[in-house]
Amino acid sequence: MSILGNTHYAAGRHVPAQPFGDFDGSFEELLVLCTENWGNRQPSSFNPDAMVVELCAPGRFRSVYREMQAGESYERGFGERTGTKGEDTIPLDEMEGEKAECDWAYAVFYPSALLEPQPHPATGEPGKDERIGEHEFYLVSLNTQLTPGEEPMHPVTMARNQKELPGGTAPEGGTYTPEQWADSVWFHRNRVRVGPRS
Repeated sequence: MSILGNTHYAAGRHVPAQPFGDFDGSFEELLVLCTENWGNRQPSSFNPDAMVVELCAPGRFRSVYREMQAGESYERGFGERTGTKGEDTIPLDEMEGEKAECDWAYAVFYPSALLEPQPHPATGEPGKDERIGEHEFYLVSLNTQLTPGEEPMHPVTMARNQKELPGGTAPEGGTYTPEQWADSVWFHRNRVRVGPRS
């Protein structure tokens, strides 16, 4: 059994057609790159059970985020993040443009036990098993970045996690710290996704 595997969630999210960062290559190639850098993994500052692997592959990652400048405007819509059943819609702030090539990414992996399907809190319906194959850790997010350094989680994602809504993972202790909330809001205050206008 190999150490690292993929999830249906990541496989559907981190592809060129979706408004999220992606890798210029197959997921198999990406997992090989992660395996090569696995020795440098660090616990996530948001969830110590999760592992974060810093990756550098010049020009092979694509980012959907950019900082807005004074006088610029964007469109706000609402949509599902992943199509997870029962998951609320989220704001999707977009400007017209192409994903930007970048060199850096942080791959986030959850241990298998953390991805055990859980029943829906309201309906009791069995949850979807996002794991593909049998592995020790699974890719759940690829955070592509224009510059190195782990970026704060988006505040909407933090809220989903803390409230344990469908699609969220509860943080250690059940809540984030005030400093984590402040860092998240401040970092994302002027960031917007780029993509084609519908």
